[in-house]
Amino acid sequence: CGGLLLLIGIATIVPGRLHGISGRILRWPILGLTYFLITVELAVYVIIRLFIRVAEAVFAKPKHRLLRKQMVTATSFDSWHAIAKKLDHSKGRDTWQLSVKDETSTRYNWSYIKELIIDLRLGTYEYKCR
Repeated sequence: CGGLLLLIGIATIVPGRLHGISGRILRWPILGLTYFLITVELAVYVIIRLFIRVAEAVFAKPKHRLLRKQMVTATSFDSWHAIAKKLDHSKGRDTWQLSVKDETSTRYNWSYIKELIIDLRLGTYEYKCR
């Protein structure tokens, strides 16, 4: 089905004898189908995000809810980072950090994360210097 749509799409774009006829006939169905698929994907995304938010609200402990609210209202990165560390510790998501003695891990790309941190700090510094 995807190949057929691609062929029809190309037929409406490529100039030639049938370009005028096929372009006029197939333009609106292809455009409508494209908009319909985009709308469906957006609706599915919104439904999934709402489900996740409801699930977090129902199953989260009050302490975790409070920490998440504090993260949302944090005014600086340092305060947000401190609250995020508390949240990770309360959920037990920081146990892997305690077990790693050096900067190597099979599931964590330390060098890439360090590059990102350096880039973020450089960008923050350049923004503050303006």
